[in-house]
Amino acid sequence: MIKITTKLGCLLAGLLVLSACSSVPQPNNEYTKALDDTKQVCAACALVGNDLLVALNKSCDTPMTPETLTGVMNSNPMFAAMMAINSIGGTDFYQVYRDSAIDTLRCNEMDSWPDRTKERFQQPDMQKALALRVSARQQKAN
Repeated sequence: MIKITTKLGCLLAGLLVLSACSSVPQPNNEYTKALDDTKQVCAACALVGNDLLVALNKSCDTPMTPETLTGVMNSNPMFAAMMAINSIGGTDFYQVYRDSAIDTLRCNEMDSWPDRTKERFQQPDMQKALALRVSARQQKAN
């Protein structure tokens, strides 16, 4: 009886791991090549475009293709905002702002996404997250 319970436990654990892995977006080779090509020209564009497309893929089922990457970079209102944050604010600021963007993503309301993200970023919990990241980085530097 114990062997059966152990085997079932292992089977369930394995299925849990497989289901978790399947929820991670798996870009195809064309997308990976397009992302690599973009990195050669503009590394920040590739970072921001990919971060936004991963969020759109998870929340809105937007496919991860070269065309959708180009579309995000050319016409998504959040792309310009995130590029500015990335260039001005540095890594810690960008990562917390990106998390705010993910929190406020609404698939059918792209035009107001930057405004919602700005409001979310100003919330105390996001400011605390930023302060903690900066503090941790400073402690590592010392």
